[in-house]
Amino acid sequence: MHDLQSSVAAWRLPSLDALRAFEAAGRHLSFTLAAAELGVTQGAVSRRIRGLEQVLGARLFERRIRAVALTPAGRRYLAAVQDGLAVIARGTAAIRSEQRPDRLVISALPSFAARWLMPRLAADPPKGLVIELDPSHDLIQFPSPRAEAALRYGPGGWPDCRAERLMGEQIVPVATPAYIAQNRLKRPRDLTRGVLLHATRRDSWAFWLEAAGIGGARGREERQLGDYNVVIQAALAGQGVALGRLALIGPELADGRLVAVCEPQIPDESSYWLVAAQGAADTPRLRRFRDWLHRQIA
Repeated sequence: MHDLQSSVAAWRLPSLDALRAFEAAGRHLSFTLAAAELGVTQGAVSRRIRGLEQVLGARLFERRIRAVALTPAGRRYLAAVQDGLAVIARGTAAIRSEQRPDRLVISALPSFAARWLMPRLAADPPKGLVIELDPSHDLIQFPSPRAEAALRYGPGGWPDCRAERLMGEQIVPVATPAYIAQNRLKRPRDLTRGVLLHATRRDSWAFWLEAAGIGGARGREERQLGDYNVVIQAALAGQGVALGRLALIGPELADGRLVAVCEPQIPDESSYWLVAAQGAADTPRLRRFRDWLHRQIA
């Protein structure tokens, strides 16, 4: 064991920051997307990868106009780095679990965490579990040292994960009564006179407009606000029409602050899912959390 430790210490190992930058850039084939995922600048990602290439003495990417591609060496190294980071993530998660067997870290979109999950955790917490939330827009890769599982909204089909569909979602345009009256909104076609508010998934509006028989229609203005919580706040402030997800806006509909602009109310193409690494999907605490989720949905 001592000889192995001495050998490892003698190697000039790349920094973990450089390896994470390379893994993210190689997975996305984009320095820009890697920077967004890691919360650093694109220049920082580029510098870390250049430093990594100097340590290795090999080019990992071919830089092209507005794009990058992995070299053959880059493809081989990406597979090795992903395997290594997965081992570190599993080891980290295992040690954390041993220290706090009742602690479960869940990654979730901020909107779902704030609007659906937190009220239910406060009203009816799962027995024998301490739930810690990692609110994030990042699509974290499993296994992850950040969280044991994630609550995601999408069509499913995430690779190398075990995903269980929890519930579907109904969507319908919503706005304040004053905004509806001011812009004379009654039918789907009338939405072309309104401001359509987006989070980051423009396809949901396109999906609803197509189902309403006006595919290709657009509002007189469209605003992308980045987070669904911000979209709902903008709608409450009378700034436009939001595509309401009924599971998330129950209180606003119940007290009349928001109302449906028009029909139809349709099932979204996306659903809510509980996602975990294949090997972590049956831990006792994750089973308890899954059972609690199903009781809340029932």
